[in-house]
Amino acid sequence: MAKVINIPLVITEQYPMRSMGKTVAEIDTSKAIVIVQRSRFSMIVPEVERQLQKLCDGILETIVLFGMEVSKLS
Repeated sequence: MAKVINIPLVITEQYPMRSMGKTVAEIDTSKAIVIVQRSRFSMIVPEVERQLQKLCDGILETIVLFGMEVSKLS
């Protein structure tokens, strides 16, 4: 939806190289302005804060956060 209505997309991945893995190919991340690796539950990590500041010139009016976590079945 972000692509359709031209909303900047910031993606985070928790422990992508360790336990959680990368975002699955079925989710299109090609339009993301950045994909941030994180090691804590919260997605508001310093790199995300920097990106948000750059996107809105320091005046953040609206933000939509959503997330999901699943385990792959063997």
